[in-house]
Amino acid sequence: MKNALDFNLSSTYLEPNGFIQRFTSAYMFIESNKYPDIYDENIGGQCFGCGSGGETSSCKKNKTSARRCGLFFVFNTMTGNSVIRRRFDGSSTEMQKLIGDTDDEGHGWGTDFVVDFLFGYTGYEYREITDAALFESEIKASIDAGKPVIARVKQGSTQTFATTHQKSPPFHLITGYYGDALTIQDHVYYEVWNDPSTLKTEQPPAYEDLEALYIFGEKTARRYTLLDGMKNIRRVLEYTINEGLWDEYLQKLGLGEDGLDKVGPEELKSRAKNLAAANIYMYNFCSFGGAFGVEKLPGHYLHQELFDPNLQEYWDDINKNWIICDTGHSTGTLNWHKIWEMEDSEKLAKICTDLCAALAKAKAADQRLLKIVNEVIEILELSPEQKVEFFRNKEAARQENEARLKALLQAMDNKTPRAETKINLETMKRNADFFDLNYENGLMIIKSPPENRQVSCMLTPQRFAAPLNIKLRAKTDRDNIRVIFGYGLLILNWECNQSELRIHDPEDSAQSGYKGCGAVPVDEFMDIEWIFGREFMAVRVNGELRHIGDNYCYIEKFKDPDFTMDSPVAPCTVFGSTLTVESLTVTEF
Repeated sequence: MKNALDFNLSSTYLEPNGFIQRFTSAYMFIESNKYPDIYDENIGGQCFGCGSGGETSSCKKNKTSARRCGLFFVFNTMTGNSVIRRRFDGSSTEMQKLIGDTDDEGHGWGTDFVVDFLFGYTGYEYREITDAALFESEIKASIDAGKPVIARVKQGSTQTFATTHQKSPPFHLITGYYGDALTIQDHVYYEVWNDPSTLKTEQPPAYEDLEALYIFGEKTARRYTLLDGMKNIRRVLEYTINEGLWDEYLQKLGLGEDGLDKVGPEELKSRAKNLAAANIYMYNFCSFGGAFGVEKLPGHYLHQELFDPNLQEYWDDINKNWIICDTGHSTGTLNWHKIWEMEDSEKLAKICTDLCAALAKAKAADQRLLKIVNEVIEILELSPEQKVEFFRNKEAARQENEARLKALLQAMDNKTPRAETKINLETMKRNADFFDLNYENGLMIIKSPPENRQVSCMLTPQRFAAPLNIKLRAKTDRDNIRVIFGYGLLILNWECNQSELRIHDPEDSAQSGYKGCGAVPVDEFMDIEWIFGREFMAVRVNGELRHIGDNYCYIEKFKDPDFTMDSPVAPCTVFGSTLTVESLTVTEF
């Protein structure tokens, strides 16, 4: 006897063998009968860069995989898993134990809590089968009914698996049977990362390898909603903050009594290794931020609830905190520089200082996330009538504040500046030598190489202090007109979405996206103004106000009369675009 489902959903490298990934694929397959948009090749294509199965399987080419990835982000986040942080010494936290991110659980993210929540959140009955005598009949019955089966395997079994930190793949998705053999969801993986010659396919388990089955039942009323998911997130964030997990990193990686400058080479190597193991818990923000920014499936009940237009500003605020991922990049510094071999104490001290500054920003980002999550929970707990009143008052307050900020901008325009500096473009300094730079007829032409992800920048020799107005007259041949000030970044014609204006806060790099106001024509000079007031930030293009707001860290810092913010100004571009600059003027107030 044999039967196999027409199952064509590939897995990805994002926790591929865990329960949440296997559940996502099974759910998507079952739901496709009711929501055919799941498989519509004309919808989607958003890629989150995990590199699954090589370029031929990337989400931009396989749009169904992109949507499966987006659903995984939602499920991963609603359980609280995507905001878990690791202890510095690697010992399991209570939140890791709750979700199953431990050695004992095979890092399978499939505890009773996760299983029950996901079936209840999506509105499915389910059965857990642990009697081995029933495994064959239960699998065949489910496959014959058109439903794949999630199987937990015994730890220590001898199958081929995809991730080196797992003793064996804790979960498989069974998609068919053939006599005594099973077929599973295909998953390809590199034995050596990104080496095509080592590409392998995961092998199915045997019946004797199975420990438990999770059988999808009938669709029923949901037992958990977005509110319950947000409470799961809050529980994990509160634990991280209350347990001082970020403080452990700051203590072990700083310059205090137990800092990096006080220990020997072996301890330096140990701490660098610990931090490398913790990086994935910072990159988790890709999943968390992605959950609130994925492409929407029209009409799907989970997305209808999640993407209530009234909640969009909160999801936008969440996606300002990619600094957590950036901290993951920063922490790689310890290993890149082989700090255990470093004899230059001043260089080590600078690395520690920079690293702790990045970690402090990530800690502050987690605190901001908790504040946002609490605000959303308060809204979701309101009655329908109370929600109407809440959002009516909120819109009135928004309009009043916008009028106030525009008045401040007008006052700044009318104010006599402290100084106005027109930059001599030929005195500006490169940030690197990998891009082409030419001067023609008074124009500065920056041509970025398409293969290099690093921005091609020209920096002013002077530093300028806010409040100020950066006035750039420039054009692009394609996309990516960028300006850097401090840790901040302004992007027009962003390569991922030209209509979205992108702004990074100059103080903490928090990222914001503003839809519908970021596009400019190509091959046409634009007068661009990036304005930093003490109480507002604004962007104008050819005199048109594209954005004005006050939800920025640097504005909060300006409440301290001693705070200052100064930096060079750097027009730049990236990804093969050419930026032509006619003039750059900085006006300080």
